[in-house]
Amino acid sequence: MRINAWHPFVATFHDEFASKGAGQPLELFAMAEVLAEAQLYGLGLKEDQIDAFLSARDQLLRYLATASGRQGAFAAALALQDARNDSDALEDKLCGAFTSLGYDVTPSVERTSRTVWRRPTCPPTRRESPANTV
Repeated sequence: MRINAWHPFVATFHDEFASKGAGQPLELFAMAEVLAEAQLYGLGLKEDQIDAFLSARDQLLRYLATASGRQGAFAAALALQDARNDSDALEDKLCGAFTSLGYDVTPSVERTSRTVWRRPTCPPTRRESPANTV
């Protein structure tokens, strides 16, 4: 079985799925998805009905990943990769990545089309060793 690690739901909750202590192995979730789809075919539903169900389920999972407000390491990496060619989007995604690591992120200046940008400051939210600071 192949699992689409690029799907926003999987990327967002990858850390929980990968954690053996969390009790949410990704393989079980993926197997349940395959069995649900097989059951739809077994019930004799029409192809367009199955496609509509699978599409609605996919959109729901994407919404849940986005609405959760969480961003795991894999999701942060995907967001950074997607934003690499847009400086404004890249700044947003970098701030999001640092926020997911536990830092408070405050951009230095307001965005306007004529503003010269300074890098956002990302101080650590808790006292840690210098090796863990930006």
